[in-house]
Amino acid sequence: MTQTNLITIYQPQFVPNAAAGLIFAPVPAAGLAVVPALFNFLILTMRVTNVTAAPVPLTIWRVPAGAVNDNQHLVIPNTVNVPTATAATPWFDVGALWGALLQPGDAIWAVAGSANALSISGDGAIVQQ
Repeated sequence: MTQTNLITIYQPQFVPNAAAGLIFAPVPAAGLAVVPALFNFLILTMRVTNVTAAPVPLTIWRVPAGAVNDNQHLVIPNTVNVPTATAATPWFDVGALWGALLQPGDAIWAVAGSANALSISGDGAIVQQ
């Protein structure tokens, strides 16, 4: 039987300033950067907050199992500059990942232009098979 649970997929974490897989929050994948076997993760929302005083470049990849973070797997064709968070615009929506279904071995990779500048988080659903 398939079971679906709505949950935080990515707890807030700083986007590293060297390309790396984002770390999943929920059990059974806490601490992992790839979706474990027998699970699918559905991203419903993903947001980035710039906690610095200047725009910061961001690059994101959707990396299928067995692939690498290359140009073929870019989520956003060009690096975007995430503006500083304000009361009117507290985050940047990564709408290109809304509705993305991650299967076993898949990962989301990201890199920021500065360390400890961009906080990323995401909510969605875990589908256990």
